[in-house]
Amino acid sequence: MRQLELQLDGEIAKKGKRFNQTYYTVMVSPHNNTMNVECTARRFIDSFDELLKGDVLESVEKFTKFIILSSKKDVDVLEPWVFIMWLEFYSTLASLIIAKLKIQHFADFLFVLPNNYFNLMFFVESSIPSGLKIIEAIQRFQTSYRNNPKMISRMQERLKCMAFAVAGLCDHLPLMETLVKKSVHNPMMFGVVERLLILAMTLVCNIGKTVEVVNEQSLMNMMTKVKLGDNAPLRLRRIQERLQNATGIADVANVLKDLLNYRQRSELLLVCSWKTENKMVLLAKSAIKTSTEIREIFDDQFLNADKTLNAMQQNKEGCVSVNEEHVVKKDYQQETDFEEDQTKEEIEKSQREKQEQQLRDTRERAVTTISRWYRKIRDKRNAKKDKDTSFDPSFAGIKMDNKSCGICGVYFEQLVTSIHDGNSKENAMLQVRKEHMATLDHQRNSQELMKFKKTYQEFIEPKLKDVKTFLYDSGFGLVDQSYVEKHYAQHQMDIQRLPTLVAHIEKELQLKINSRMWKHEGLVDMKLKELENNFRTLKPYIEQIHDKLRQENEEMAKQAAASNIPRTESWE
Repeated sequence: MRQLELQLDGEIAKKGKRFNQTYYTVMVSPHNNTMNVECTARRFIDSFDELLKGDVLESVEKFTKFIILSSKKDVDVLEPWVFIMWLEFYSTLASLIIAKLKIQHFADFLFVLPNNYFNLMFFVESSIPSGLKIIEAIQRFQTSYRNNPKMISRMQERLKCMAFAVAGLCDHLPLMETLVKKSVHNPMMFGVVERLLILAMTLVCNIGKTVEVVNEQSLMNMMTKVKLGDNAPLRLRRIQERLQNATGIADVANVLKDLLNYRQRSELLLVCSWKTENKMVLLAKSAIKTSTEIREIFDDQFLNADKTLNAMQQNKEGCVSVNEEHVVKKDYQQETDFEEDQTKEEIEKSQREKQEQQLRDTRERAVTTISRWYRKIRDKRNAKKDKDTSFDPSFAGIKMDNKSCGICGVYFEQLVTSIHDGNSKENAMLQVRKEHMATLDHQRNSQELMKFKKTYQEFIEPKLKDVKTFLYDSGFGLVDQSYVEKHYAQHQMDIQRLPTLVAHIEKELQLKINSRMWKHEGLVDMKLKELENNFRTLKPYIEQIHDKLRQENEEMAKQAAASNIPRTESWE
């Protein structure tokens, strides 16, 4: 993407004013009589690159730039549900950073987060090759950051920008409006609507803590004015009704706690704080279980009560509040000016950035080489006898021979530096193999692979098999969309969710095998728990409905036989 930007910049420089910016979706407006190409997607990649390097603060900065650019484009760079996931992650990251910075002045500084946001953080960690632990990165970030008096306000500005995006007050980022429109034809979108409400309520609960007061009105306005369709789940409509009747942050916290409990996914609302023990800063977390605890932590009133309650009342009366619109656009204009200045500096690449880019290119080539090697091994596996083939065919090529180590993804020939003839090459590869087997990395990878294969055999594979049997071989008709809509309409979203989860899990398993990262379960573990909960909840309802339909069909068959009327199947 960086190369594309530079190439397009070069083309614009050659063509001058004759080059129209509307030819490219990646264009931004001219700045100071010059025109620079800016790739929106690159800003997202930049934020993740900073995360790979362990710079959590800069990662938040770059993600905010991505939001700002996305708000100016009438093109979705990310699907709404994917964008919400990253908003969940980066708002959590920003909250942790702000709280860490504030403990210098407020020893008992508290903030709240759902526990599944930490699960999301662990999932993102699992995709980082370096094995970065985000919490540890925040614990040890540089002294210069801690001593910078502007860093707290800077991070709060970043989180304020994210909260505005959640509230949908940017021109081209109306998240809730987009999701509600999509839900008319796709009821599964209501699940994403629920996630957006949870994120918005979490931000409201942190008003005056990690989130600025200016975000209160826009967040509550978004949650209370949305027009849910008649096909919206009853739970969602009740949640909105309770939010419309809320009179303070404590009421919102109660709604959030109850919603997390209703979802039956082992979700909890956690009160978090950074604590210093033995000169070590640790993150303490405890679950909020009662309304009494909520009243002790949260305010009974909104901090910006007049404007917030007025906006909520106007929503009840069917009016539209536009007072916040000017404030939001002004804030975003300031963010935009900052972004454009930063972009102009970034166009002039330093030698350090070029070296980092070369290193990333080298890593990409290495990944490509390993992937090709894996495909070569996989193509040959059917011709070889291996005890593991009865366990899972994908593991057949993961072994060690004289040419490669499939456990670690190492090709011995690439490690041989001095070759004179065929015999010396063979001997050199044997020596490399021997040295590789003695390394701690190989021994650790071998143990982790054994654990992973055991986990797959004893837990993952049986659960996937049960769900697939339920979906495709049970005779319940769950693969027929029209049949599901007719007989299982109430559970349609949950039924559609099962094959999606199975596909996600199998994809992550394959990625794990390709990358040889055996230790971290990441998304597999999280999605497997979600799949198990959905399956356990859904199965008895489907069986009950199926039995009822079967009995009705048998009764109709008896009546048809008694009256000599040809029987008509009503449910299959």
